[in-house]
Amino acid sequence: MSRNGGQALSYTPDQPGFAATDRLIGGHAPGTMDERGSMDPIALLTSAVVATMVSALLFLLPGMAIGPLVLPGASTPLARVGRAAGVSLLVALIGCTILARAGILNAGSVVALLLGSSLVGVLARRPRPAIARMRRGMLRGRRRAWWVAAAASTALVLVVIVIPSHLGVSADLLPRSSTTWYYLNLAQATADLGAFPATLGEWGALRPFQVDYMPVTAHTAGALLLLPGDQLVRLEIYRLVILGLAVLFATLLFRRWVSGWTAVAGAILLLGTVRLEGKFDGYRPETVALVLVLFTLWVADRAIAERDRRLVGLAIVGAAVVFLGHAEVFLILAPALIGIAVARLIVAPGGPARTPGWGLGLRLPSARLLLAPGLAVAIVAGVLQRLIKCPP
Repeated sequence: MSRNGGQALSYTPDQPGFAATDRLIGGHAPGTMDERGSMDPIALLTSAVVATMVSALLFLLPGMAIGPLVLPGASTPLARVGRAAGVSLLVALIGCTILARAGILNAGSVVALLLGSSLVGVLARRPRPAIARMRRGMLRGRRRAWWVAAAASTALVLVVIVIPSHLGVSADLLPRSSTTWYYLNLAQATADLGAFPATLGEWGALRPFQVDYMPVTAHTAGALLLLPGDQLVRLEIYRLVILGLAVLFATLLFRRWVSGWTAVAGAILLLGTVRLEGKFDGYRPETVALVLVLFTLWVADRAIAERDRRLVGLAIVGAAVVFLGHAEVFLILAPALIGIAVARLIVAPGGPARTPGWGLGLRLPSARLLLAPGLAVAIVAGVLQRLIKCPP
């Protein structure tokens, strides 16, 4: 409280792109059990259909149209689904952030953004050459086998990861931790206002709005505006979709190095660890950022192996959004990128027989190839050293 007039003062002045709010937004987010819909089968079926359509709009449709332009070369159904989901996640994260900063985040603008980006992707795509259509027909038999394997692995992931995660939530869908309420409150306040609030009510006073997770907060706000049901139902749908995307992107990343079923098993083990299972049991910005990290690592691994500029650009955009979404998760992405780069540069693809001078399947990379990862190591080491010496 100030001494002049007894008015509460904001810790920081109003920032451009943030809408002012004069109400205290704190404690438990509004809209919980008393707004829960009825158990009418028709209403439940309608909600399920709407939730499926919204999820496809948020996490599949833009990537299906734009994906072939920015991430070419998906040769399997798994890679195409992962490409569509990852590019859609990036488009929605960036687009919802822009809408919130402009103060026009609402259901109509989010739908227009997603449909508009999909239309741009469709119009910009070139027609498929005849030789590519012939090759697609020759591989149709193999694709049937891929779809059977995908269905079996999806059922396994649902039984082992997704369904137990949902059953672990209480029947009333109340979060286990107050942390979920806090981050949900950020997203709900943004959705209600249509913009990032300048201040937020916490502990009886107005505090500056938390801007460290803007892309994730805006994306969650967009999902809350579109998904059916009350607030906790919408949050649970969003949480389960994010968990499924984590399994999908982890499988894609591991598939670059091991066989398909081994990659699925590795993804299940990764998401089944106590540490990550606890993170994905609630809503936190770091979980969404971690999902984007897995997708970015897959794109970066392809960029290193294929030397494609579009892949490099997409990996850079993904890394930037990870940094804006959660800076601490970015510290996981940076050494992971360095590790993949070192592995791709040093490990010879042909094994010992093609590298007799080294043995063990290793090769000596040239100085030009070591320049980029060496520079990345120096930057990360310098940042970490500065953080250690000058803590916030």
